Amino acid sequence: MPSAAAIIRKVERFDVAIPAHLGPVAAHSGVVRLAPPAGAKDGLIECNCVDISLAGAGFFTTVFLPRLTRIRIKLFSVGDAPQLLLTCEATVRRCIMTDRRPAYHLGCAFADLTEEQQRQLDVIFAQVGEETH
Repeated sequence: MPSAAAIIRKVERFDVAIPAHLGPVAAHSGVVRLAPPAGAKDGLIECNCVDISLAGAGFFTTVFLPRLTRIRIKLFSVGDAPQLLLTCEATVRRCIMTDRRPAYHLGCAFADLTEEQQRQLDVIFAQVGEETH
């Protein structure tokens, strides 16, 4: 088994700070339920997307989601009137507790992106690229 240091990513990952909402898809909502005390509205919780690539995204959240949970994701622009940047589905690949608050870092892999969703990702990457230069 390779060490963590030996794993090489196949796609470039960008560090970001994008407001997001996420929650289980309908097929998993019977197994994973987000309750109002967890901050859930319409089955989604608010969180922050902290990294993104063509393959997936990472999120910081105060709510635990089990591995292999299929989730729906909504990413929004920052500002007084947030605009929807991307809506898609993903699978939770890892959930790591980051500190005792509790807070979790979710690593998610995008699932079956359409051409339109790929285009929306390209727009996000272009904006991130402008900010880093």
